[in-house]
Formats: sequence, C-alpha cells, structure tokens
Amino acid sequence: MKTKLIIDASNIREGGGVTHLIELLNNINKNTLKFDDIEVFSNKKTLSKINNQSWITKKTHPWLERGTIFISFWKKTYFERYLKTIKSKAILFNPAGTYTGSFKPHVEMSQNMLIWDTKESDRYGKLSLMKLKFILLHYFQKKAFKNSKGIIFISNYAKQTILKAIKKNPKTSTIINHGVNQKFAEEVKLQYHILDYTKEKSYSLLYISPVTVYKHQLILIKTVLKLYKKGYNIKLNLVGGNYPPYNNILLKELKSDKLYEKVVKYHGKVDYEEIENFYKSSDGFIFASSCENMPNILIEAMSSGLPILSSNYQPMPEFLGEAHPFYFDPTSEESIYQNLIKYLETPSLRHESAINAKLKSKQYTWEECSKKTLEYLYKNLNN
Repeated sequence: MKTKLIIDASNIREGGGVTHLIELLNNINKNTLKFDDIEVFSNKKTLSKINNQSWITKKTHPWLERGTIFISFWKKTYFERYLKTIKSKAILFNPAGTYTGSFKPHVEMSQNMLIWDTKESDRYGKLSLMKLKFILLHYFQKKAFKNSKGIIFISNYAKQTILKAIKKNPKTSTIINHGVNQKFAEEVKLQYHILDYTKEKSYSLLYISPVTVYKHQLILIKTVLKLYKKGYNIKLNLVGGNYPPYNNILLKELKSDKLYEKVVKYHGKVDYEEIENFYKSSDGFIFASSCENMPNILIEAMSSGLPILSSNYQPMPEFLGEAHPFYFDPTSEESIYQNLIKYLETPSLRHESAINAKLKSKQYTWEECSKKTLEYLYKNLNN
C-alpha cells in the first residue's frame, strides 16, 4: 500500500514557521523521501516558496488566504472531510501543533513557547486580545499534544517544560533541531576596541526580531543611548516587524530624545532573502529576547561570524553554551549596560566567542533536520 504524508501548514504564513517548512521540504531528496506522496496544505504565498517536486502536491483553498476564523472553519469542514476520504496509509503532520480533529495518526510540533510561558505572555496584558489568543492556543495545543502519536521539539528546554506540563510519556517525543541556511555563513569578523570607532564610523550592533514586549527593544534602546552619551561610539540597527501597541509606547517614550534617530535605525520588516545583507554589514549582534523555543535568528547570527551578546534566558545558553562570555538579563537596564560595556571593551574575547559560536552553529543543518523529521514521521506511521 502506498504511503502518504499530509502536512497541515494552513496556519503558517511568516517567520520561523515558514522557514522551517520551506527548508524541510526543499531539502528532501530521493534517498531521504521515505513516503510515496507528500501533500501540503497552505496559502498560495507559502506554497510558492516550496520547490516543485514530483512527490509533492501543493493544495490550497480560498479560505486559507483569509484570517484565523476562516482557517479554523476550513479545518473543521473541508479538511476533516478530505481526511476521511484517504484510502492510502497516511500520517498527518501539523507543524503548528494545533490539530484537534479525529484523524489518526498525527504528529505535532512545538515552535512557540509563549503558549506555555504565562509570565511571558502576561507581558501583553492579562486582559489583552493577545493574551486571550495564547490562552486559546494553550488549550488547543495541549489537547493536540496529548492526542498525538508523537511530538517534535526543537530544543531540550521546550521538551522538558512542555512534557512536564502535559504529563506525557517522553518516549513518544523527539528533539529535532532546526538548521541554518548556509547563505548566512561568513568568516569570523575581526574585532576592534570601541576606542577605535568614531561617531562617523560607529560600532554597528544588529538586532533582528519583531519589535514586541518579550523582545525588550525599548530597554535596549535606552541603554544604547545612555552608552552613546557616555562616549561609546555605537549604533543600533533594528530589523523586524512590530506589535503596534508596544511600538507606539516605544516611540512615545523616545521621541523626546534627540539622539534617538541618530543612534538607532529601525529598518522594519525585511524579506528573508535580504536578511543576510544586514549580518554582512554589521560588527556585532545582540539578542534580547526572554521567550524562545529555538531561535532561528540566533543560529543564523552564530553562523554569520558575528560576536553575540545574548539574553541569559533559556534556551539561548542551550545553543551558545554555558561558557559563552556575553550574557545579560534582558529585563534589567543595569545588566544590559554593564555587559554591553564588557562586550565593547574586550575585542579579543568578542573574536574568540564568535569563533566558538560559529563552530557550534555547524552542527545545525537543514539537510539533517529534514532527514530526521521524515524518519521520525515514517516511524510513527508504521509503529
């Protein structure tokens, strides 16, 4: 009997979820295929990024171009009816980790820790629409995980946290790390003392992440401005979309500081194909998030050869290593201030840490991620 892999990517539209889906499918070859057929359901934009292959069938529906409510109706009606018509031996894979229908077997995936971290989701406000969204996602994902044949985690931190919460046998799950695209791989950049930089040629610090509450751009900007006023020739480049309520607070608090537009440059949301240019033109990288699963951006920065000043929240130390010399508490201005000074004033340590981080990044490949994912899905179809 023919075997089929069905991928419900109906909720995947941007960010790391799209990157994972594209790399997962585009790195399949005849030796790693396992299944006779792969069907992928998503919106047209996401499907267009997947390479055309004889074993992949791309499927969509007008409702998948609409909002969450329409996608939910599609899942409960059209998709469920379709699943009941399948005659071949099939398994359903839901990368968003929210399938609550009756089809079996299905494998779920964990990519969003905000669903499981109450303290972090509370940053949006306990009565906000975003908080309500995470409460609903927590309910659906918990149900999906409990009813699944297996769960794919992308970090040990996520696996330990979530399995403890849902009380599920850890033997039914696995850890398959995301990879990093080799287009980000660069030689480690030479590092110089901050005194070697001028106001015209400042040290260029890059932070790629959506501007939102758990990414802590406001406190970071305030610290960078404080250092600039102290004589440190540093500039901060921010790349990523934004959560409007937080962005409005940020702009309101900073508009009175005349140095803001001189020291900080917000580039907005940038296409994935253009991100590598920012790494190439920067001197260093900072990552100030307090809630992650396995941050693609951090692994890309490690591969790029830039020295990294990182949040000390897990899972960042899981990937950079406990011995990494530049960590800080992203919720503390004093911690950011002191560790940014240490970072800027120790160029040899910056360079050494960048070498070590780049070496660690080499273990994360999309080829291996794709191969292990297909093996795990095939195993769960046949066991």
